[in-house]
Amino acid sequence: MIYDITNPQHRAVLQAARSWGVSPSVFTGRVLTTITRTAADGAQISTTEPAWTEEDTVAALQLQEYENDLCPGCHHPLAETTDPAKEFAYKATPPIRCHRCTASGIAGDQAQELPQPSALFIPVVLRETQS
Repeated sequence: MIYDITNPQHRAVLQAARSWGVSPSVFTGRVLTTITRTAADGAQISTTEPAWTEEDTVAALQLQEYENDLCPGCHHPLAETTDPAKEFAYKATPPIRCHRCTASGIAGDQAQELPQPSALFIPVVLRETQS
């Protein structure tokens, strides 16, 4: 498959393959073929095709190049976010509250009074609702 790095679905496949530590073609189902032959001395010699195709390597390099050009803050392409013509083109929307993060933040603030608060793990669970 030829990957179009501007396509979010193609980038997702490449990023998922990277996170699983496999080539994109193996991630998407390519089965590596192993050929076993017998040498003149009777020894069995097995050869497996490379896990990374030339296409996989090109796609990985394109993903790296794409990610290198992202803003470290918002993770959008710098060519777009730093374009002088778009100086006032962005508008923030009202914030959305994650109630789980709120509970974690409150517990974390309260834990600051405990010894070694940075060593604490604070589990957050969803309360069971009464029906």
